[in-house]
Amino acid sequence: KDNKPPQRKLCGVAHNQTSRDLVLMFQCDQNATRPTAQVQSASDSCEVRILIRTEAVCFHFGWSAGDWGDCEAAGAAVGDGDGEWQMRRRVSCVERHARATNVDDAVCDKAGRPNSSVACAAPPSHSQHRHDEKDGSLSGWPLALLVCGVVLIAVAAGAAASAIVTQHRAAVQRRRLLALTASYQGLPSHDGGLYGRGSSAL
Repeated sequence: KDNKPPQRKLCGVAHNQTSRDLVLMFQCDQNATRPTAQVQSASDSCEVRILIRTEAVCFHFGWSAGDWGDCEAAGAAVGDGDGEWQMRRRVSCVERHARATNVDDAVCDKAGRPNSSVACAAPPSHSQHRHDEKDGSLSGWPLALLVCGVVLIAVAAGAAASAIVTQHRAAVQRRRLLALTASYQGLPSHDGGLYGRGSSAL
């Protein structure tokens, strides 16, 4: 039985080399159910190239859209509230099987890109606020007039009450004066007579 090792085949242009290099090449095949291999080198080449076709090396790029944000003012709406309101979301190009990161948007199909913003209605609270501001020039005047009227009535009532109190005090003073005068009637005078009715002691 011959136990000698197999003789190495010579390779190369001059057929004087015995070492060979193995080169594996992978190719995307989205329809491949299992990997297939094909030798792509001449028998006398010192470089053995094997092409492997498989779906495992295929990239699947597509658009990824996040959740919609709140309805916010955009453009002129930021200043005066009468502009457009929008909801926004993040839209980016990704590799669906996480086989690549930081994918540029140019890799994905621009025609299929989802919208990153959409128009929306202003929140009810903001709409009511703007409505009140616009109507302030109309509803503010009657309210101001009403307040002024109440103030004037209060001032007039205070003045009338003050006049009534003053008159009451004057009447009390007159009654006291009359009572004091009456107390002097019938008293003897310094000349031996009597003070006459209606005479004043003052």
